[in-house]
Amino acid sequence: MESWTQERKGSLVVERPPPPHGAPPVSPYHSIALDVVGTLLRRWRLVLGLPLGAAFVAGVLSFLVAERYAAMVSFAPEQPRRKQQLPGAILGIAAQFGVDLTGTVTESPSFYIQIMQSRPVMTEVLEDRYERPGAPGDSATLLEILRAKGKTYPQRLNDGIYRLTRIFSMSADNQTQIVRLSVTTPDPALSADVANRFVRSLTEFNLQRAQNSARERRRFTEDRLAEAAAALQAAEDSLYAFLQRNRMIDSPELQYEQGRRQRQVSLRQEMYVLLTRASEEARIDESNDVPTLTVIEPAVPPTKRSSPSRRVWVMVALLAGATLAVGAAVMQEYLEGLRRHEADQVRTLAELWARTRAEMKRMLPGRRATV
Repeated sequence: MESWTQERKGSLVVERPPPPHGAPPVSPYHSIALDVVGTLLRRWRLVLGLPLGAAFVAGVLSFLVAERYAAMVSFAPEQPRRKQQLPGAILGIAAQFGVDLTGTVTESPSFYIQIMQSRPVMTEVLEDRYERPGAPGDSATLLEILRAKGKTYPQRLNDGIYRLTRIFSMSADNQTQIVRLSVTTPDPALSADVANRFVRSLTEFNLQRAQNSARERRRFTEDRLAEAAAALQAAEDSLYAFLQRNRMIDSPELQYEQGRRQRQVSLRQEMYVLLTRASEEARIDESNDVPTLTVIEPAVPPTKRSSPSRRVWVMVALLAGATLAVGAAVMQEYLEGLRRHEADQVRTLAELWARTRAEMKRMLPGRRATV
């Protein structure tokens, strides 16, 4: 009868039965796998108990965490209409005064994201009133609902802006020109109301900005229109006086002078007509209250919570617990092997550790006086 063989792996001595006659030798990788499986089977309580316990605790904690609901609204900016183009000379003069008469808007979706993150827009959202969660019929400002802290109103407003930035997020698609805004709060209706309020504030800001720009254009074009009218009147008076003095135009000099003055009148007339159209367009834009945003999908109260995801919590806790359990089982097996086969070395290490701790304590400043 063949005897069992002993193999030493580090600090462990493993006894193995002899292989059967004619069987191939056991691979070292198979040997390690068998050792790990044997360790897990011997400590099955730890391997099963720790992951299940962690999953149970995670499941209980997921019920204790407040549920949150995310409402999303998506919109796209309106394409600007092309206005009557003015001569380059007038556009250059307007640019010197900081007035844009081209009427072209090249704002990307990221521009609207920056506007929604601006302090004026967020202040409007915070100061508006919403239905208080859990209290039908009772309304309060979002600043009060978020429980902003601070002794003074500016301090509470700053804290409210900070809290507001933590409950909403935005994304933009430059290809489709669509902007999406998501607001997450513990109340579904509040999430939808705040998201829609952001869009209204952005629309109001955009309208006011467009009207202010149109007002500046109107003032500029009206000033230039008055100058063009005076220049046209002077050119017409000059032509009229020339015709009054020269009723018979038969010489080349008089014909040339008449043509020159006629061209001045035509040029002044064209300039006057263009400035008149620009002034009327600016007046229309100044009183235009058509929204510059197209709401593709307004925010509605969500029916499902966005967090916490209890299934994810349990799965993550189960995976983490299983990893820790396997590591703890292997470590325990290793330590037991050390205690069984290398008790002298373990005892020596313990003595060295105790001696090192004692020497370190004597080196501390507070210990010197007592030694």
